[in-house]
Amino acid sequence: MANLRDIRNRITSINNTKQITNAMKMVAASKLRKAQLRMNATRPYARKLTEVVARLVANTSSENQLLKVPEETRRVLVVVIGSDRGLCGGFNNNLFKALERRLHETHASFLAEGRLDLVCIGKKAEDYFKKRNYSVIRSFPGLFDALNYSEAVRIMEKTADQFVDGSYDQVLLVWNEFKSVLSQIRTVRQILPVDATQLVEISGL
Repeated sequence: MANLRDIRNRITSINNTKQITNAMKMVAASKLRKAQLRMNATRPYARKLTEVVARLVANTSSENQLLKVPEETRRVLVVVIGSDRGLCGGFNNNLFKALERRLHETHASFLAEGRLDLVCIGKKAEDYFKKRNYSVIRSFPGLFDALNYSEAVRIMEKTADQFVDGSYDQVLLVWNEFKSVLSQIRTVRQILPVDATQLVEISGL
């Protein structure tokens, strides 16, 4: 049976842990606020950029390689964006499981015949899909530690090149769209070939 000294030591230890936890909570809240401010600041730019691209696409020849719809979809590439770290509730698993369900509903034959590949952004996406024996052709763990425009361009240029050279006939992008701290919208969108109608709908033209 614990004596009085043991009980006091436990109380002290619990209080110390509580102080550390509160400090971590304050740091996390500060980081979250900064991230939200940056994200909200970029949304008007993203909407306007989508609007500009939609107008350009509407006035571009359908012979453009990024707009050309193949006669037959033979191979599909899925770019899935997860996080690099865990301890974020169902942020990753909910997205990955939703993607799995969708792929088995809409691309079952592609999976069975080995005609669907993945590009995983974030360590959690790479770990999840490699563990389940999906064909992961490229992965980018740690990307968010030093996220920058040039790295994002490098990833998408390689993807676009593979679409143009005929390696893939369709490219899908999958991510969690932020709604609130506790809620995200699991989003799957075709990015290649570029769908002019979809861009108009997104931009609200």
